[in-house]
Amino acid sequence: MTNATQYSIEKRREIDGTISVMKQERASFEPFWQDVNDHICPGLYRPSLSHVGRGERKDDEMPNSQPHQAWLDHKAGVLTHVTSPGNPWLSYKLDDVDLGEYGPVAQWLDDAARIMLGIYEEEAGVYDALEGFFGNRGAFGPAMLWMEERRETCFYARNLPIGSWWVGLSEFGEAQVVYRQFKMNVRAIGRRAAAGGWKRSNVSQRVLHAYDHGRYEEQVDIGHFVAPNEAHNPNYLDSREKPFKSCYFEVG
Repeated sequence: MTNATQYSIEKRREIDGTISVMKQERASFEPFWQDVNDHICPGLYRPSLSHVGRGERKDDEMPNSQPHQAWLDHKAGVLTHVTSPGNPWLSYKLDDVDLGEYGPVAQWLDDAARIMLGIYEEEAGVYDALEGFFGNRGAFGPAMLWMEERRETCFYARNLPIGSWWVGLSEFGEAQVVYRQFKMNVRAIGRRAAAGGWKRSNVSQRVLHAYDHGRYEEQVDIGHFVAPNEAHNPNYLDSREKPFKSCYFEVG
């Protein structure tokens, strides 16, 4: 066993230990979420990856349509009031107030905000994600809006289903560790590996076999762990010195 392999095994054990603690901390909330799911907004709570895309009818425990309609009205109202596409709800400012009010600088800030709002509305899926985000906040309490880089649109936003992610908090109550689970098809995994995001040597034999034999739509359970990087150095731009570290792995 090489030193690199031993290091990888030890880091995975460390990650698994952190995830185990996070799951224990969240467990007491899960019966409440299941109850909300059953009686107000069926189908939103996903306690495991096996609950993704099953296509079953899930409203048989709802007493009537009133709780569900109230929830729909809530998320629509919040979306319209807080982030209406008809009102410029995003603006950029500088710490230096005088500089920010200087004509050319103020114009640049306004243009930058307008461009970003255009990306939000037309390309990045932000409003669809925000609708789901506000819906989860109103029904379950916590919610997570996930944004990640995408070459074609600068970035892409999605609302993560309640139950599919776990959070570890700092002493100040701020999220500092995140773990999420999701499904990804073999085609997407191969595309990421080809682009250099993931090394082919780090992909399992099962996935490589499926890819090499053209089973591109086969689904794979993926875990994604994000945590503070103890080796962070703000004086360098290399990925090893960034504020957070990110690790993808196959679940199971």
